[in-house]
Amino acid sequence: MLTQLFIKNIAVIDELRIDFQKGLHVFSGETGAGKSILVEAIGLIMGERASQVLIRDGAHEAVVEAVFSIKDFPEVAGLLDGQSLTNMDSVDELIVRRTISRDGGSKIFINGQRSTVNFLQTLAPHIIDFTGQHDQTVLLDSSHDIEVLDAFVDAATLQSYTEVYERTKDLHTQIERIKEEQKNKTQRLEWLTFKLKEFEKLTITSEEEEIELHQQRTRIKNQTVLQDFESLCTQRLVDGPTSCTGNLKSIIDYINKNNCLSDSYAAHIKALNEVSVQVEDLAYSISKSLSKKGGLNNFSLDDIEGQLYTIEQLKRKYGPGFKDVLKSRQDMTEEKVRLESSDDTILELQKNFESCMMELSERANDLSRVRHAVKGALEKQIKKELSFLKMAGVGFEVEIQKDVEDKYDIKDKFLRFTPRGADV
Repeated sequence: MLTQLFIKNIAVIDELRIDFQKGLHVFSGETGAGKSILVEAIGLIMGERASQVLIRDGAHEAVVEAVFSIKDFPEVAGLLDGQSLTNMDSVDELIVRRTISRDGGSKIFINGQRSTVNFLQTLAPHIIDFTGQHDQTVLLDSSHDIEVLDAFVDAATLQSYTEVYERTKDLHTQIERIKEEQKNKTQRLEWLTFKLKEFEKLTITSEEEEIELHQQRTRIKNQTVLQDFESLCTQRLVDGPTSCTGNLKSIIDYINKNNCLSDSYAAHIKALNEVSVQVEDLAYSISKSLSKKGGLNNFSLDDIEGQLYTIEQLKRKYGPGFKDVLKSRQDMTEEKVRLESSDDTILELQKNFESCMMELSERANDLSRVRHAVKGALEKQIKKELSFLKMAGVGFEVEIQKDVEDKYDIKDKFLRFTPRGADV
């Protein structure tokens, strides 16, 4: 139930807050009084198109906010929970807020969180029953008759049928898709096998490995410089009497040989030894870094160039990026596997489908029985209204029939059922 409506800067309304109580509310007034603005505001809450024309002159932004009590509407709570939009401060309350700005932007907030027009349009029929002046024409459309009768059917029976129908529909869709694929199965498999041969020379499986290939090619091409640098570091840091560690050792030996120095510089010897160890560690670290070639160290320069050439060729066909190449290979591989096993898959799906069809038929029969049981209540209520209109001699009867089977292909049993069952 709508409990509060807040409107700001829409048409001639500066700011208006309406608190609704239980019962009937009537807004009356002459043309131009602003009645239609309330309709426009509710339309925005229902997800209708937001137009800048609605913004009040001189205002930068228009706002509509509606508060609903959803205590007795578990289906609304379920929809909100599915989108993580439940009002944590009050689970029985729903707040819908919509803003329109001069720059053309429109924002939707549900319980304080950003949402979309699509979800708002999905939610709206569950929170607002909006009837326009020409909606009586719906009564002339027989496709809506079953909806009127189902208003008297308990929600559990309808939900039970809907769940089985959706499950059966999903299996039906999968089976039809595979059957369509199987029409050209041989040709498609030949084509996929041919296309996948293009990837046979590709031995790497990630963008990280592609980056490493480029880095390794650079290292190999600069191998001479790298080797000279490694040799220089080794000679100057650790090898030979004139290296860093050699000079440090000479200083330490000189102190140790002269008693007059060893007592005074005993603490310095320890520090010199530590520096010598650090220099040796540094030399080892540099050598290890220069010789490291990662997980692709078995690749020669020719191997690397060949891989990079293959990658560039594949990028031209399936790119632009290497991830697109890998995605294409994965998609084609999965499709090939799916086609090769489609016979087994369709047998398994068909088995599940037949089982679901039996359950669907049972649920449809249950729904039909409930409809027959409650149709009297609808007939009684309509007759009461007709009697009130001084049409006591007019009768009203609900006739429920099974959907006509011969309007569908007898081979496709699923098409005899609709989201509303098998009755018309």
